[in-house]
Amino acid sequence: MWNTTTYEEKLGEKLKEQFGKERGEELYTQYTTARNTLVADNFFSEIKAKEANLTDHSERHICDVLNNVEKLLGKQIEMFTGIELYCLALVVLFHDVGNIEGRDGHNLNIADTYNFVRKKEPRYNHERAVVIKAAQAHCGKAKDGGRDTLKDLDEVGNLEGEKIAFRDIAAILRFADELAEGNQRTSNFMIERHKYAEKSEIFHLYAQMTEVFIDRQGGRIVLTYNIDIDSAKHNAESLKKLLEFIYVRIIKLDEERRYAKYYCDILVPFKKTSIQFNFSKDGLPTNLDIGKIEIHDRFPVPGEMDPDLESFQNRFKELKIDDLLVSLFEKKTIKTIEDGKKA
Repeated sequence: MWNTTTYEEKLGEKLKEQFGKERGEELYTQYTTARNTLVADNFFSEIKAKEANLTDHSERHICDVLNNVEKLLGKQIEMFTGIELYCLALVVLFHDVGNIEGRDGHNLNIADTYNFVRKKEPRYNHERAVVIKAAQAHCGKAKDGGRDTLKDLDEVGNLEGEKIAFRDIAAILRFADELAEGNQRTSNFMIERHKYAEKSEIFHLYAQMTEVFIDRQGGRIVLTYNIDIDSAKHNAESLKKLLEFIYVRIIKLDEERRYAKYYCDILVPFKKTSIQFNFSKDGLPTNLDIGKIEIHDRFPVPGEMDPDLESFQNRFKELKIDDLLVSLFEKKTIKTIEDGKKA
């Protein structure tokens, strides 16, 4: 069952404001019909059947991304017309449907699902082209083979005879999707019973321990990692692997923050990424207080360079993995690992 989001409520209001009551309600119904068709057909649930080891891509994920969009825009949502919010909602709805064909290249496999939902009616042909182009840019490669997909999009497009901020829409979707992380995307039972494939398990562990706070007023994205060390299961080596994965994800998310705001002025207020680690052992807080970690602006291109873990740890000395391991585990355990590597 779908619970209408406040973003969707605003969408309905803005459509009537722009097009009048009758046409505005008609457009809103076109959106909800597409949404309800996918939900009623259990489409998003079937993505899990196809890609069982992915983190959640159900309708809950779609709802989460819509909520993120609203948080990213804040009061500036009023700057968008009804048709722009309509287009953005559809892009959110369809951006991940290609996973039904498999994860690889999923951003390029949207058309078949779109045609199923819209029944190939000619009146939706232009809408289909607009939605697919914007949704495809949320990941993958650009025309030149690089990762700067947003540069391939026109800054301004049109839909229903009205101008839309086309590239802004794609950038907002891309960043909102990147921020859709957290415990809601995994199953604690499946993690505990090791039901996910080994190569996918760390993605679920990451989701399990991550909290994301979109603080537009404070000009920041806040990432909090709640890491509980189970003495019976975890050791220094497994924690090192997990921390390395977290650092790579932090680098990627901050890269996306700076990338999205480069193309979309409405995201300019997000000037930094704040990071907080809460360590506990067997459910009890440790005395390890890393303090506030913040990453500020510089322009990247996603995927242009491999994440440099050494530089990251040198920049934030409080996050040096070897030092954290010494603080959280017996020193003799660390020495055993080091000796094993030398051997």
